Amino acid sequence: MAYSMNKKKIEYRKQKLKVKAMVRVAIEKHELEVTEEIRNSDNKGKMLWKNIEKLKGNENKNKEIEIYDKDKQKIEEKKEEGLISIYWKGIQNKEINKIINSWDEQLKIEKLSSFELEESEAIRKKSMMEHMDMIGEQKELSYH
Repeated sequence: MAYSMNKKKIEYRKQKLKVKAMVRVAIEKHELEVTEEIRNSDNKGKMLWKNIEKLKGNENKNKEIEIYDKDKQKIEEKKEEGLISIYWKGIQNKEINKIINSWDEQLKIEKLSSFELEESEAIRKKSMMEHMDMIGEQKELSYH
């Protein structure tokens, strides 16, 4: 049993190293492609910033999204909001929320007090972290 577990761990580590190497090669290849794209561009500065925006994930923010119906016809922008709202209301309101009816009064009280306790604990921890941050900053300042 122990032998097979060790063998599996060894196989796992070998596979992990293979995947790690493959990822490293793919990243290097991509970086070289991006570098060549920037070098061969007429406007290097613009291309550089375009790639920086890609890396930051801001590439698609200005892209317009088009919505199509079942017949693959584009929906007019004015109608989109209403149709989306109707669609999601149909999903959201399929059944009436009956959770209140299933909890007895004692359970409601327990859940509410548990929630309030968790909330106050989270607020206290946040407050303590703010104070600890201030202490840490003072220590850093005192070393200089």
